[in-house]
Amino acid sequence: MTNENEKEGVVIDVTPEQEPEPTPEPEVTPEEPVSEPKPEKAASSSRGTIALIIASLTIVVVGVILVLGFRHWTGLKNDLSTMNQQLERAVAEQRNLQSALEQAKTSISEQETQLTKQVLVTEKQNQAIAAAKQSFEDQKQFLADESIEMQSREAELRATVADVHRRVGRSGTQWMVAEAEYLMGIANHRLALERDVETAQLALKMADQRLHDTQDPSWNLTREQVARDISNLASVNLPDAVGISAQLKAMIEQVPKMKLSSAHTKLKAPTVDEASDTPRSERNWDTLLNDIASGFENAIRIRKRDAPISAMIEPEHQFFIYENLKLQLEAARLALVRENQTFFNDNIMSAKSWIMQHFDQRDALTRNSMNALQDLLLIDIKPKLPDISQSLNTLKVRKQLMNATSSTSAEEVESAE
Repeated sequence: MTNENEKEGVVIDVTPEQEPEPTPEPEVTPEEPVSEPKPEKAASSSRGTIALIIASLTIVVVGVILVLGFRHWTGLKNDLSTMNQQLERAVAEQRNLQSALEQAKTSISEQETQLTKQVLVTEKQNQAIAAAKQSFEDQKQFLADESIEMQSREAELRATVADVHRRVGRSGTQWMVAEAEYLMGIANHRLALERDVETAQLALKMADQRLHDTQDPSWNLTREQVARDISNLASVNLPDAVGISAQLKAMIEQVPKMKLSSAHTKLKAPTVDEASDTPRSERNWDTLLNDIASGFENAIRIRKRDAPISAMIEPEHQFFIYENLKLQLEAARLALVRENQTFFNDNIMSAKSWIMQHFDQRDALTRNSMNALQDLLLIDIKPKLPDISQSLNTLKVRKQLMNATSSTSAEEVESAE
């Protein structure tokens, strides 16, 4: 075989077999036929052709194997490059997730600091309310003692007046007038100091009865003024402070049953073991991408809301949301007792705003609380009271005029004598 048909790396040596030396042919007589030559040379040429064909086939097979091996190696290299790129993307996404987690931790730390400050403010407010409650209890006890003492004095005066009536008799109208004046003074005192409309109205009615018992028509103008004052007192619409206080107390007891909004629900992220269904012992490079994709699906959730939401608060911090609402309602009760309309409305509005911000508006109990607070805002806990001092002033003016007239008559009688 020539060098043109040989390929690199494959050497085939084909040497033709040596032809044997020809033997002398025997003489052939004309009578004998000439025999054909032997096919040794043709066999040698045939064997060389077969060897050449086998060598060519061998070279073709080796070439095909090399081409297929090169293609397989190229495919493996491309697959490895693609896997490396996917791993790099997964590592970059993991770094981004780690950064987001660090930011979330920082935000939670800031919220904890704010909640700590809020706790301090709440403690100060509790101390102020406790001091105000103690002051209110002291004042209430003082007023109760004063009321008992006044009732005792009133009973003594009534006994004294009754004794004087027994001594002087029913004909002495000046004692009736004095009693009417005293009753009018009590009415003014109870209305101005204790806002006791019922007692003031009853005292004016008793004073009018005393003036009626004098049977003196000169007191008609005074009685007309007393009637006007009684009518003005009857038109006063005082709020039911006891009922409002009981309503606020019932709302405070219902606060722990109210549901927080979904923004304050603590979400628990699944761990790596929970996110992957593949056992740890069976994990390999083939399951890595599935684990990463599953982790992202469990860690990131997208929700649509029509309104902005507050940051999530841990369960131990939800306690302060309930306690702050209770504190605002307690402050409203204190303002009701003190008849401080501004402080009462401010606390009711704060409670409404707190409920709208932190509680579930779809909850029936939350809606009822909001409606009750809205109704409380319409109540005037300290209505303006009428001035009933005019009847007492009219009686005093009439009494001075009568005393002046009596003095003038006595002087005229003495001068005539």
